[in-house]
Amino acid sequence: MHGESGFVRANYKFSVVQEERRKSEELASEWNQIKAAFNVAKYRDTSGMIHGEFVQDQEPSINSHREEDGKHARFRMAFRNFCHRWNLRGMRDDLPVLLGVGVRLTPFGTVIFLPAYWSMDHQRDFWWCRIKTLHRTRSLAKQGPKLSRNQCERRKEAARAKRLMAQAIALGLKGSRRDDWVMRKLNWDVRTEPRALWRLLKQAA
Repeated sequence: MHGESGFVRANYKFSVVQEERRKSEELASEWNQIKAAFNVAKYRDTSGMIHGEFVQDQEPSINSHREEDGKHARFRMAFRNFCHRWNLRGMRDDLPVLLGVGVRLTPFGTVIFLPAYWSMDHQRDFWWCRIKTLHRTRSLAKQGPKLSRNQCERRKEAARAKRLMAQAIALGLKGSRRDDWVMRKLNWDVRTEPRALWRLLKQAA
């Protein structure tokens, strides 16, 4: 996964480690050993990328020699281990491509991927408001046009609060006395903040 600037504030962490990998003589030496042992060109995609987790290669034909199949499997294992050691997505030509932070939706929830090298500061590293917006978009899309039972109950309560507010005004109640009266009629806890009532009333507008 790439670093995602829309959700990540601390992209400099990715850039620093990426530069370190590209300057590493040890990494370059290991890559040269892999190139000496295998024909790496056959594993590149059209952009010149070899992917670490999913090496994109054509399936061997039914007449393929077993030695070729074995060599393919050995390359996959060697390259996967190489990428794991250096936290790489893969290699584009001779340049290492570093794993970055990923934020994505799945059918089951919102996944945040942190690569092993990332030292996390949860307060400074992410735009949490954007991640929350993404997550809410997923949940709303999943629910579709039907409202959950809780949402229906909330709307009923909002309509009732609107009727009670109208009664309170008709009784001449104002300010905190009016709000307290409505919340008592709703059987809310006496410690509830009035702003919770006004948030509810907005739903009935």
